[in-house]
Amino acid sequence: MTRARAISFFLTTAGVGVLAAVVRVLLRPSAALPRWDLLACLALTVVGLVGALRCLRRGSTPQAGRAGTHRCWWPDRNDGWIVAGAWAAIIPVGLFFYAALSFSPEAARIVDAKGGVQAVSVQKVLSSEYVRKKHSGHYEVAAQVSVPFEAGTRTERVEFTSDGQVERGDKVWALYAPSSAKLGVLADGDREVLEEKTGGSAQWGVVAIVLFVAVCSLLWGLSFGGFPRASRGLRRPLKKGACRSLPVTVKSVGVVMDSTTNTKGVTTSRPKPRVQLDGHEWDLLLDPVIDPSHLSQEIKGLEAKLYWVKSAANRPGPKRS
Repeated sequence: MTRARAISFFLTTAGVGVLAAVVRVLLRPSAALPRWDLLACLALTVVGLVGALRCLRRGSTPQAGRAGTHRCWWPDRNDGWIVAGAWAAIIPVGLFFYAALSFSPEAARIVDAKGGVQAVSVQKVLSSEYVRKKHSGHYEVAAQVSVPFEAGTRTERVEFTSDGQVERGDKVWALYAPSSAKLGVLADGDREVLEEKTGGSAQWGVVAIVLFVAVCSLLWGLSFGGFPRASRGLRRPLKKGACRSLPVTVKSVGVVMDSTTNTKGVTTSRPKPRVQLDGHEWDLLLDPVIDPSHLSQEIKGLEAKLYWVKSAANRPGPKRS
């Protein structure tokens, strides 16, 4: 397995771990700690990232060969997918905090006592305050509800949120254990909220947000990165042909004077680090901010792959010596 394939394999492994964690949280956001399922997904992700990092630093080198062509590599293309990946990273991070806040010890005890979600009647509204947000609002209600326990019906004080105004005689959803009145009652105007606390799947609002962020990230990646087999017309460096690639060995790092002529015909010269590649008549001029001596210590004698495009006159890139 070449280094490129090994890196791809380990990054795919890390991606599978992240995706599995996202699915597990959406299927069951509320669960008692420790979450062994999420820890297993995290371990898979860590193995993938560590493996990819080791391949980058000490992995197998590319096999020697002639120059080839690639349609899926160029920094601009990578930048598009990197930004998309950064946006998509909001999903697992957000779901991690969502799962941590969703767990309710009170709900877990009620479920252990064979409790469930049932509709109960409001006996008296103690307080009702409307909380306004930017584009919506809800009522924060404190009320007394009638709960039919096995030992007899009891009036319990509960606090919950509701989309509409609550009045006496209305039905609200309550989570309680009929055989264990001492565990109390949890109420809410939305049944999905209570079912989530009992081990059910995430609310549709959360799923909608996850899908929205994922779709936006994918569209960004496609717009500014594209697919490997759809290079032409998507990114400017690839309009005139595919990228070239060649296995190379770094022979030395030095400094040369590079002359450039602007649109007004003024020629300027400035020193630039020059990477000489062994076995090929190529000199690679780099940005002047890179320290040549430090760069030489890092890359001299290493094997790598060199990428460039056919039309690269206005970009730093390989030049004939």
